[in-house]
Amino acid sequence: MEDSTHVPDVGDELNEPAGKIETTAKAVNARGDKVRVMLRARFGSEVYDCWFHALEFESFDGRTVRASVPVKFLQTWIQAHYADGLLECCKAEFQGAELLEVVTREFGAGNGRTAPAQPAAPVRTADA
Repeated sequence: MEDSTHVPDVGDELNEPAGKIETTAKAVNARGDKVRVMLRARFGSEVYDCWFHALEFESFDGRTVRASVPVKFLQTWIQAHYADGLLECCKAEFQGAELLEVVTREFGAGNGRTAPAQPAAPVRTADA
């Protein structure tokens, strides 16, 4: 009798051999999506929306999960306040993960999950 409660993991979806660590962009993005769900459940929607909504999973080399955010402030805040929880969630999805690297994305980089940057409003000076 087949277990009807089986939820396929990312490896099932990507047709990965059992035990193989998949590090392709597709696999990293799929696992990153699952980590995002865990982050929202762990920290709540308000915290997730403030600090993790722009987080993108860039790569996984079998040991280090590399994630990026668009601005230095988010990088610093996540590292200072949420690094341990983020790493725990990553370890649950990225088999063999031991380290987490949160970096600031370069302008124009990313996988398209975030909205494009908007031009800054003109700054008015006292002379104007």
